[in-house]
Amino acid sequence: MTRRGLCLDLDGTIIDSCHYGLRKLEAIVRARDLPYDPEIEKKIISLWVGPPEKIISEVWPGSDTKDIVKAWGKDDKPISLVPGGFEALINLFCFFYLSILTSRGRESTNFHIESYRHLFRFVVTHNDTEFHKPDPRSMHPVFTNYEMLDVQQENIIFVGDNIDADWKLAQSLEMEFYAVTSGVHSKDEFIAAGVNPDCVLNTIADLPKILIK
Repeated sequence: MTRRGLCLDLDGTIIDSCHYGLRKLEAIVRARDLPYDPEIEKKIISLWVGPPEKIISEVWPGSDTKDIVKAWGKDDKPISLVPGGFEALINLFCFFYLSILTSRGRESTNFHIESYRHLFRFVVTHNDTEFHKPDPRSMHPVFTNYEMLDVQQENIIFVGDNIDADWKLAQSLEMEFYAVTSGVHSKDEFIAAGVNPDCVLNTIADLPKILIK
């Protein structure tokens, strides 16, 4: 049987960075006597894919954006995988060529995945391409790496947690796509965006029972 490629987003998909990032940002801004409430959190989530500088400047105009971004971006410790994520990756590793396509920078990505980096054939970070999700060209390094493994585009599955970045990218390239709700979007939001309900999962922990026959 021909081994397929399984390319995953990182933040909110493999690592539980959405919840971690929100709680960290809340602590940072409260320490600076800035407001934080459910409505503010909703606005942050709506801007989540954008640069941190944009989030801070739009949510807290007039604040010290550079100071907050620096504190928010500091990697204190590796972010935990989503529950059941490591076991799922181990199972998938036996059947797929795993890879990562992330908007996170190379240094930060390597820091967070160091203990399980060996499970992935290759990792494409923000620093590895001038084009970024959802630009279809952001997937070109992924396709090139898979071609060297004799895996063609039609045999690559993409998994992500974001409608604008991940789902729109998969749509533009007509890729098989699975959404996970461990990030910023709910199942209803994915379905409303056009994702097949059967392809919307809670986390990557659900992937093995769907993909491994």
